[in-house]
Amino acid sequence: MIDKIYVLHHKDFTKRKEFIENRLKEEDIEFEFVENFLPEEIDYEKELENWENFPKIDVMHPYGVYANFSKKISAGSLSLVLKHLWCFKEQIKHNYENILILEDNANIPPSFKNLLYKIMVEFKESDSEMVMVGTSHHFQSKNITPGRIVHDGPNQKTRCTHAYIINISITQKLIDGFNIINLPIDFKLNEIIQLEDIKVAWVEPGITQKIF
Repeated sequence: MIDKIYVLHHKDFTKRKEFIENRLKEEDIEFEFVENFLPEEIDYEKELENWENFPKIDVMHPYGVYANFSKKISAGSLSLVLKHLWCFKEQIKHNYENILILEDNANIPPSFKNLLYKIMVEFKESDSEMVMVGTSHHFQSKNITPGRIVHDGPNQKTRCTHAYIINISITQKLIDGFNIINLPIDFKLNEIIQLEDIKVAWVEPGITQKIF
């Protein structure tokens, strides 16, 4: 039920690539590495020419609120943003209904293929348009439904970007939201999710990030 899996990788992190490639192959999961947009190849000033023009909103999340801000991100952060954005555009181009985006530090658990199947069954039953498969900073949904692993809830946005699924119904909204790149990928997605009223589910327990 996932049409394409992308793994975002920076070529200097060879241990990360070896780990995630081996784990996905062990799980018999097909995927494609996304290794373009190297920092030294990016037209940095052009990509960030409008970075100070950002929506002045309060971004709500289950654990509080923060005032939206603008930050001239590093070339490395920009590289990651452009990788994610490329995946969104590929989803539209190929009309993939659902894609999974993994960063190369996603800690792929045992029986990951079975986990993805269960997630997709519940995702299709839910009202959500995006599922955060990964977790970070001990964030947990405040809307737990017993017996389920995919949990809808108000103000749920990103917890991280190392593992998440998006449905094509909201992909163009994500793409359009990156007309101004003013934040790292997770904060920028939070902004777009709120402005576009995108419904986000969280997987519990979510998969973690591997420390290398």
